[in-house]
This record gives sequence, C-alpha cells and structure tokens, in this order.
Amino acid sequence: MRQAALTCNGDAEATYATLGKRPNCGQCLEEAQEIIEEQRAAASCEVFAV
Repeated sequence: MRQAALTCNGDAEATYATLGKRPNCGQCLEEAQEIIEEQRAAASCEVFAV
C-alpha cells in the first residue's frame, strides 16, 4: 500500500485498485487514506531535501 501510494494519484479506493484489490466493507478507507497522505508528504519532503 505504501509504495502504491506513491505511484497512484488517486484516493484510497484508487490505490487499492492499482494493487488489484478493493475494500470489502470500507471501514479501512479512512486509515488507508491517512497512510497514503503520510507517504506522499514524506516523499515530497525527500524531493525538497535533495
């Protein structure tokens, strides 16, 4: 999920789809979205640090 967050520009559902998955009940989507946003923020910090 974390690596997919960097290659997919969409939300949590779109990121699941790039992995060939889809959420069953949707309860994880909020937490998944937080992880995605954290990964993208960390990656953008690394880009600016270079």
